[in-house]
Amino acid sequence: MVTNYRIYGLDNYTMIIEDSLEKHALHEEAFAIELILTEAMTNAYKHGNQCDDRKSIDVRIMSTITTAMKEVMISISDCGEGIETWPESDFEKEENILEETGRGLSLIRHYSDQVNISNNALHIYKKIRRRQYEIDSN
Repeated sequence: MVTNYRIYGLDNYTMIIEDSLEKHALHEEAFAIELILTEAMTNAYKHGNQCDDRKSIDVRIMSTITTAMKEVMISISDCGEGIETWPESDFEKEENILEETGRGLSLIRHYSDQVNISNNALHIYKKIRRRQYEIDSN
């Protein structure tokens, strides 16, 4: 299944999260998916679009189900110039642990299986092991 969304600003980002959880049946991993989407869209708005509500954020979510696994691929792109390398995070340093910013990419990395950056897009991969009752019911 594939869903595509386009938003301007962050006013409707929770609608994307709720709709994605429902359409892709991601309720078992709701916390991780919500956190990943929130941080990725916030970074796109803040850093890529420079907080400009006239610039779009495109979100694409694709999920596939195998016998034992559900795989989710999330792509978030903005209108920024993009970055070539993953920025180093100071979040892990003890003196920065209480800062209000700087932990978004670290959290995305922590809750994802793989994260890639290309131009102005963040590509996030998450594998979710299916529970036995889901496998038995198919």
